[in-house]
Amino acid sequence: MTVRHAPWPAGTPCWAELAVQDPARSQEFYRAVLGWGHTAPDPGGRVLALVDGAPVAGLAPGAAPDGAPVWQVHLACDRIEACAERVLAAGGSSCGPRRRAGAPGRPGSGATPPAPPSGCGRPGS
Repeated sequence: MTVRHAPWPAGTPCWAELAVQDPARSQEFYRAVLGWGHTAPDPGGRVLALVDGAPVAGLAPGAAPDGAPVWQVHLACDRIEACAERVLAAGGSSCGPRRRAGAPGRPGSGATPPAPPSGCGRPGS
């Protein structure tokens, strides 16, 4: 993702997470291809990808049921609770409790029928 030092406009991509079976291998790949640095893994094995020391994406253990890697894009929203309510009202579903991301901000996630889960978040500093 682009490093940004101002609030993301609502509805724009603001964060990405990659769920993979082998995060260490993905770290090597993105280091070689994009020059990403990475933080040390947290207790759950999640790392932040860094460009010039700034977080640009997350990599975590996990994958689709068939083992394929899954990129989840988070879209900016001004009020996470209101965004979550709109997801449900539009026929989407919650993908579990909102958790604190490693990057600044407050994330949430939901599934849009029939697409895979997408995230929304209120970027922060």
